[in-house]
Amino acid sequence: MQQYTDEGWVKGINGSVDMDYLFDENMLKKIISTPTSNKVLFSKGKKGAEVKDVQNMLIALGYSCGSYGADGDFGSYTETAIKKFQKDNNLKQSGKYDTDTQSKLTELYNAKLKADKEKANSIVGGVTAQDILDVFRGWIGCSRSAGTHKKIIDLYNSYSPLARGYKVTYSDAYCDTTVSAAFIKLNAVNLIGGTECGVENHVAIFKKAGIWEEDGTVVPKPGWIIVFNWDDGVQPNDGYSDHIGIVESVVGNQITTIEGNMNGGKVDRRTINVGWGYIRGYAIPKYADTHNENVTNVIIGNVETDKKPIAQNSNKKIDYAESFKSSIAKTYTTTAYLNMRTGASTAKEIITTIPLGA
Repeated sequence: MQQYTDEGWVKGINGSVDMDYLFDENMLKKIISTPTSNKVLFSKGKKGAEVKDVQNMLIALGYSCGSYGADGDFGSYTETAIKKFQKDNNLKQSGKYDTDTQSKLTELYNAKLKADKEKANSIVGGVTAQDILDVFRGWIGCSRSAGTHKKIIDLYNSYSPLARGYKVTYSDAYCDTTVSAAFIKLNAVNLIGGTECGVENHVAIFKKAGIWEEDGTVVPKPGWIIVFNWDDGVQPNDGYSDHIGIVESVVGNQITTIEGNMNGGKVDRRTINVGWGYIRGYAIPKYADTHNENVTNVIIGNVETDKKPIAQNSNKKIDYAESFKSSIAKTYTTTAYLNMRTGASTAKEIITTIPLGA
């Protein structure tokens, strides 16, 4: 390979320089193919923010760093996680965090973040309040004592990155874990700004996402996330956030919620009044539509909707009423939770649920 210059000089060098010089091609190939040295950045015993960042990336990619999660302490569990990562990616299995491991870990972590974001953006637009409520209703009755709550915990822990790198245990309080898990199930985490298992931390996320309603006296809508503070029973309530659930329905002055970790560890319903003193505030996800609200308004409004769909603004296909009997058209009180469907059959899709006593 030859290099030359017509001018006979090179910028930065005094005098003429002959560039007609033949390099040894074998030597050049050897120089190009010589690998850069793999440098150890840190290893077992190291503590600090750098370690925590590495642990968070490992956890996000499915490599456990122990029960304490991303605690910033490079211990035996983190060493084992790195060794496994190195083995899976054909790297030297030293258990030390070196430049080769850093490069591969960063590459795979960034790729996962990009893929997760694209997946969420492709699905989130179609998720409605009704979709989320259906998930919550499906979990009613799950309990810690029976171990049936584990599917909620497992679903939460399957998402990456885990909030603050913490893996929820089966014995932990799981009210916010339930909220996050419902949105994880529908690939709609973007609607709530991100996952969390701690309510106060989630409120901070809601605020950052611009979906937080501080006023606990407002009349909420189905699908809103409701937050409680048990230390203050008077509005305005701006104390520490202790508990969380979702608004299932609002009828008159009564709110019915569904919450995880109620009554010693169950997923269950609660009925409270609008403006109840213990309400800390609400998060308002930007769902795809609000047809459930329209359905509820029609159901508790004028009953004389003969030959009309139950909800004209619904995006679901709803059967027309076959007949109308004015003799029985009056106000009733439900003696059980009543599912309102798109037609007269239990095989029809549920469009809303009227709570007990409404």
